[in-house]
Amino acid sequence: KLIDHYTKPENYISTKLFPFAVTYKEFTDDYDGDIDKVIESRVTSNIQKELREESVFLLFIDGVDEKNLPIEEQLTTLKEFSNTIHSRANVKAVITSRYLKALDEPSELQNQIERYEIRPLSLNKTLEFITAICKQINLTERLIEDLKKSVLLRELPRTPLAAILLAKVINENSKDLPSNIPELYSKCVELMLGRWEIDKGLESQKEYEALDNVLQNLAKYLLDNELPYVSIPEAKSFFADYLQNRNLELEVDHLFTLLVDRTEFMLVDF
Repeated sequence: KLIDHYTKPENYISTKLFPFAVTYKEFTDDYDGDIDKVIESRVTSNIQKELREESVFLLFIDGVDEKNLPIEEQLTTLKEFSNTIHSRANVKAVITSRYLKALDEPSELQNQIERYEIRPLSLNKTLEFITAICKQINLTERLIEDLKKSVLLRELPRTPLAAILLAKVINENSKDLPSNIPELYSKCVELMLGRWEIDKGLESQKEYEALDNVLQNLAKYLLDNELPYVSIPEAKSFFADYLQNRNLELEVDHLFTLLVDRTEFMLVDF
């Protein structure tokens, strides 16, 4: 949203800020933490020639927490980067991260940090949220009372995302509430992978099991390599590798289409 704001012509004219974004892992691994390398890679020479002399590059760096570094190294790297930014008149930077333990340590960075926390939903607001999402099935008073008394609702994180997951499960089967958080997550996975479509004849058992196994392999690969995304051909290679030695009579493109159309684990950017 910030990049969209600053790339509007009228805002560039008034602020002279030229924005672009990069993940922290890309910044450190692909560009060696070198701002000039990022600019050369992300901003073409033609654009650089057209920029006004007073223009300032506005660099957005996200995901500091996704780079697996010791606490001391995290802090040292951020200090060095901060000093570099302050030494240059033509660059400003906004760095964002989830909670980072390194920033709990007293340091010269304290005055440059803003911390934000999503305010938790109250119990009543959580119920209101779930009821609003489930309005098509018209939750009964009895079911709402059962929810209020359940261990699950006491354990449920007070966030919209957690409420949405519960509402999805209730929408699909309002007579069988999950009893705890692990069961809720398990039912959500089954729902998103199409397990509950099998009984309706909309998906076969082997399609569900193939999707389940392929996504486990893909998730492990992303986590092990600290990757926020992979290319579409690379993602499809996980399907091809899984199906290659199994006589399941399933096509790679068909399974991938099921992933795109039905599951909500992956965001696919075409």
